[in-house]
This record gives sequence, structure tokens and C-alpha cells, in this order.
Amino acid sequence: MKKRMILLAAVCAAGALAGCTGGPSAENGFRYPEKTDGKESQLYASEEIILPAEAWKTPAAERYDALDRFGAEGYWITLGETQFFAYVGFPEGASAENPVPGVVLVHGGGGTAFADWVKLWTARGYAAISMSYDGMMPTETTLLSNSLTQQSPKPSGPAFVTFTDFNKPVEEQWAYYALSAVISSHSFLRSFDCVDQTKIGVTGISRGGYLAAAVTGFDDRFCFAVPVYGALGILEPWCNYGRVFSANERANELWNTTEIIRASRTPMLFVCGSNDTFIPLAAIARSAAAAKYGNILIIQGYPHSHAHGSDVEEIFVFADSICKGAAGLTHLAEEREGGFSFDLPSGVSLEDVTGWYVGAESVDCNSTWLPVSGDADGSLASAVFPESAAYTYVTVTDSRGYRITTPMKAL
Repeated sequence: MKKRMILLAAVCAAGALAGCTGGPSAENGFRYPEKTDGKESQLYASEEIILPAEAWKTPAAERYDALDRFGAEGYWITLGETQFFAYVGFPEGASAENPVPGVVLVHGGGGTAFADWVKLWTARGYAAISMSYDGMMPTETTLLSNSLTQQSPKPSGPAFVTFTDFNKPVEEQWAYYALSAVISSHSFLRSFDCVDQTKIGVTGISRGGYLAAAVTGFDDRFCFAVPVYGALGILEPWCNYGRVFSANERANELWNTTEIIRASRTPMLFVCGSNDTFIPLAAIARSAAAAKYGNILIIQGYPHSHAHGSDVEEIFVFADSICKGAAGLTHLAEEREGGFSFDLPSGVSLEDVTGWYVGAESVDCNSTWLPVSGDADGSLASAVFPESAAYTYVTVTDSRGYRITTPMKAL
């Protein structure tokens, strides 16, 4: 006998459904409160982690043109006694009279500053900065697809050691320096008069996804964040980060607590694969729950790479909705008895609803997710899971082809 789990998605089309929470607008769906008063110093209150105040100020920078590519220009940015390489680029027409939004791009393990990642965003009307925070730098042929790197000749910060440096003084740990480098890069991008300081977001991939999630708790000036394969609250010992954090209380308390995200008021979109080997879906759910405005996109069979992590269309839709006032993604407003309520932009309808479930007692990167077809009927959606389902989530696709996902939950 099947257990009927019917998920009814009552959708706020053009704000017509009075019961929906959040801020649906008449045109473009859910609207996040505009942030024009970002704190110019550390937001997250921690007695042990006090990032350098200089990170919130315009850093000294030296132009380095030997690796300029795709319209992106190279710089050496000074942070304390170190220097790190970064690419900066601007879209055509950006000026003090016509300021553009911006984005800070944070690479993952094995990566570096990527000129083609900058180009990906400048082509969409954003100023962008992509830094290398780990003592490496790009080569003349580096791309997102090959992640070629070379050693930086400049003095650098600590190497990444999977958070096992937790017994060192906090100021000597990798996460302290990497977060400071991301914030300093943000400050550098803000220093250009052709950039709208109130419209700068951050996105990161894998290790950079962790940094993109964490940095919003420290730097209040970001207007959006998209961690890709990244989260906090990683406790599952089957993944590298989880093994360290679950076995070492100090590392966990310093760098893995979701209280860092809870301090943030930045809208966030967590993007991850259903079977990612680094970030458990449970950690994605914990992080999204801690965020003031947390959204999730789980993609079945999503590969883990810089090339894949940089080019998901929903990332740009999310950014455009906040920075340009464009129509946003379907927004999960609340979970109700028997289902969920959503906000949708005017003229957008539900196109597809697919439920995913695992019947095993636990979930990891090797779990087999099985689909169940749901029904979309105007502003309602439903999906029925079998009695054997132990873990579930639902993906909703709208009439534009854009997806959003409910958090994974244990039944």
C-alpha cells in the first residue's frame, strides 16, 4: 500500500494569493528588501574570529598586464604582508554616469583567478573580479575548463589543509586569510566609480562555494550570494569536510557553524548536485534554513567542476532579479500542511513538478534518487511518494524552464 504524500504548491501569481508570506510584486515575483546600508565592518560577532579591518577598505593594487585576456585585466592586490592575483573586467558602456552591478567570483580547489569567468559576467552586464586566494595564479592558457595554475611569485597566505589547521592561531588559518581576500576583492571592485556599490553579489564554486556562503556573515555589503557546491553545517563524515568538522569541535565551532550564515541578511541561492561528493544535501538544507532568505536548486546528475559550476542559468536569473529588477526565480514562500506555497512572477506558470526520493535509511553521494511525476495545474502542484520513501525533495520548473527545489527532508 502506498503512502500518499501530496505536495500542494499554492502559487502567488502576481501577489494574488493573500496567504503567501514574503514580498511578491505585481510584476516580477518575490522581491528581497533592497540593501543600501551595508555595514562597513565585520557583521558576524565572534570573540575569536576578527577579520582585518583593512579588508573593508580599498586595497593597494598594482596593475599586471602580462596575463590580460578576454577583456579582463590583471592586478596584484595587497592584503597585509601578502599579495594575491585577481582579474577585473567591466561591461561595455560602464561609467560613472552609467554604473553597473558587480559580482565577486571565488574559485574552488585546484582553481585560480579565471579571465573567462569574468567575461561570462561582463557579457551579461556585470563588473566582475576573480581572485586567487591560495598562492597560485593563472597561466596564459588558463580556462574554467582546464584550471591550469602556476605558483605565484608574491608572498601568499596559508595553504588549504581541509581545516586541519584549527589548532594554529586563528589569524594563521586558511579560512581567515581566504575570507579576508574575498572581502578585500569586494572592496577593490567597489572602488571603481563605474560600479554600483549597492548591487554587488558573490558566487563561488566548491571550496569557493563554502567561502561564498560564509563571507555573507562577515561582509554585509553583498546584495546576493550563490554558493555552488558550498555550504556550512557540514557534519556528515562520508565527505572530506564532514570528517574534519565532525571529529574536531574547535574547527567546527570556528568555521562550520551555520550561525555565520544566520548573521547575514543577504539573499542566497544554494546550487548543488544530488550526489555531490563534497557537500551533503543535509548541509545545504541546514544552510538555507539558517539564511534569512535561503533558496535551493538541487540538480540531478550535476557534475562537480568549475566549468559546470559557473554556468547555470538560474544563477544569472537570481542575480538579475536583485541587481536589475528583472523577473526572478520561483520562490518557496513557506511549507504548509500538505505542501508548499510559492511566489511566481506575473505571466509565469508551473510547467513541471518532479518529486525525488531515496528509500535507504541514509543519504550520501552514492544514493540512488528515484523520480515520481507530479502534476502542475495552474497555481497548484502535487507529487505522491511511495511508502518506502525515506528522504525526499521536489523540483519545480516554471514555464520559462527555470528550476527551484524544496529542501531535502527525512520522512
